[in-house]
Amino acid sequence: MEQEKETELGGAVALVIGTGESAAAIAHSLIVAGAQVVLAGEDASSLDGTLRRLALSGYRVQGDVADCGDKRQVEQLVERMQRVYGKIDILVNAWEQFEPSPAENISPDAWQQALRVHIKAVFLAC
Repeated sequence: MEQEKETELGGAVALVIGTGESAAAIAHSLIVAGAQVVLAGEDASSLDGTLRRLALSGYRVQGDVADCGDKRQVEQLVERMQRVYGKIDILVNAWEQFEPSPAENISPDAWQQALRVHIKAVFLAC
């Protein structure tokens, strides 16, 4: 059965924050559905690697280096997207960081970084 027209994302502009496997998979799904996708990440090397992997699969995704845990950088990212695309229709917060250890072994710095990634960045982007 053919997919219903209202589920297609042709013409939509999506901002996917993150450069890991989840962000890449989400970007892929959005592209397949017809959206223009901008992938944003704080690490240029990781962002470039994810963009290259998607390009090798035949998908065109724009990239933007931005630390989404920093309010000013989020504002600048949104301003750039507004200038280029005129809108942002979809926001996906897929920035992830995991500390692979029991909670009692997580350092206060690692805990602060997890809060920054999983709470502050989501708040600022939204």
